Amino acid sequence: MEKEVNKLVSDTINGLKNVIDSNTIIGSPITLTKDTIIVPITKVSVGFVSGGGELNTIKSKINAYPFVGASTSGFNLSPIGFISFVGGEIKFHDIDSKSIDEKIVDMINNIVSKITKEGEV
Repeated sequence: MEKEVNKLVSDTINGLKNVIDSNTIIGSPITLTKDTIIVPITKVSVGFVSGGGELNTIKSKINAYPFVGASTSGFNLSPIGFISFVGGEIKFHDIDSKSIDEKIVDMINNIVSKITKEGEV
């Protein structure tokens, strides 16, 4: 039975690895102009439960109890900020205190204002 439970847990963890990669946490860079790049940052929370045992009410043909097992997982993806590269200046823009929509709009407005002031747009 231990072998079956280990396989169940291993399969679950491998499945989680296929879903989450480094691009999930640190997003792909978004180029706005030649000197302006934004990189989204996300917090990923993962939980999973696996377990199993022998079903002791039915014996199989090999005179052993059959294995019964299950696993489940849950994900939570929360944007936490952006890294901006504007004209050689690197900043982290936190989006926790306001709603996500408000922070994204504010950040984009600030970046567009900087670009416009520099005469690139």
